[in-house]
Amino acid sequence: MQTKILPSRQALVDRIELQFAYGNNFICLISEVGLGKSYLAETFISEKFTEHNKAYVKATRSAQDRHLIGQIIEQSFSNPLIDYDLTIVENFIGLTGESIEPLLIVIDDAHFISDDFANELFQLTESYQGQIRILLTATRQLPVTEAINMHIEALGQIESLTLMKMYFSDLPSVDEPIFKAFIEASNGNPQLLLAWKKDNSELQVAMQKRSRQYKVYLLLICILILIGLLTSLAWYFFDNKNIQTASVSNQPTTAITIEDVSSSKPVDLTAKPDKTSGQPEQQPEQQPEQQPEQQPEQQPEQQPEQQPEQQPEQQPEQQPEQQPEQQPEQQPEQQPEQQPEQQPEQQPEQQPKSLTGNEWFIAQPANYFTIQLMVVRDLEVISQTVENLNLDNTHIFEIKSNQASLHGLTYGLYSSMAKAQKARVELPATLLNQGAFVKSVGKIQQQIQANY
Repeated sequence: MQTKILPSRQALVDRIELQFAYGNNFICLISEVGLGKSYLAETFISEKFTEHNKAYVKATRSAQDRHLIGQIIEQSFSNPLIDYDLTIVENFIGLTGESIEPLLIVIDDAHFISDDFANELFQLTESYQGQIRILLTATRQLPVTEAINMHIEALGQIESLTLMKMYFSDLPSVDEPIFKAFIEASNGNPQLLLAWKKDNSELQVAMQKRSRQYKVYLLLICILILIGLLTSLAWYFFDNKNIQTASVSNQPTTAITIEDVSSSKPVDLTAKPDKTSGQPEQQPEQQPEQQPEQQPEQQPEQQPEQQPEQQPEQQPEQQPEQQPEQQPEQQPEQQPEQQPEQQPEQQPEQQPKSLTGNEWFIAQPANYFTIQLMVVRDLEVISQTVENLNLDNTHIFEIKSNQASLHGLTYGLYSSMAKAQKARVELPATLLNQGAFVKSVGKIQQQIQANY
């Protein structure tokens, strides 16, 4: 866990406190994994709102909502009696009533909680305005539209270096290639930046040795290539010189003709030959062989069979059975089941009131929603509330908790949570301040059936 904080992160902690001061009691910190949202939540709960009671819960993938409810209530009260069949709002109302000491709840990794539990937490802050504040951290946005979402950005290069200098005293130079590549690869993630180890310096030395070896090898290769080029050039010039010498030695010389070797007369080598000596020029008999008779047989048999049998079997069986049984039922029963279940979604205004109490709730669809106005032990409180506010379309159910009967008052019946939340906003301010919240009919049915 980190022990130091950057100025920008401290400013974010102060901004969270300011949002709570403005009356925003449900705040969610959103960021990717490793950007320090858990550390910010721990810093906030340890430094801010010292006069508040505090509860810190870490959600996991395997933890259920009821376990989280138990942890929150156990940290908020001393020796509480927890009813896991009730929601967290109902448990708080049963333990405290309408007033409670200031409480700060922090839930880390809240992306693992269910959407219904997230809405119940928001209803808890609405029920105790200014008395209960909730801070969550998650990697995604929760389905609570009224929540204040604060996104955490990655650190810049300057802040990354500042964070590393807080924890490492012997960092290499910023321009060092390996360290620079490590900073760029971290992408401003504090978790990756703090993973730098001193052993990396040894790795750095090894990398430098390898780079030097590569440079030496590259230099040797360049020298060998240069020697090869020089050798090739020397061999090329040597071959050209030998060719020129051979061409000079092969030039023809002037031939001296001896006219009469058998003659006893001396031969004057400097004298010109006498063309009038009467010696006839001997002309060799040039009797070349006559060209052979070039009469090849130029009459090849050029009578190819140019009349191939062009009578392919072109009479395939092209008489498919074109008379299939074409007896389609051209008179289909035009009575499709076009009678969808057109149950209107707005049934609260047209519900028959023949059933009352728990029987009415058992008869409703479990996936519908209603607005729970209050849960009390005395029915007179419910009667006075309905009469004073002139409420209609209300229903009462009865459950048992700790061998005591509780009576719950609900308003309306809706096919979706969105419609129920829209109707809740239109309720009188008195009911909203008392903690009216949206609740599924299936949850009420489970509580009713638990009594039997």
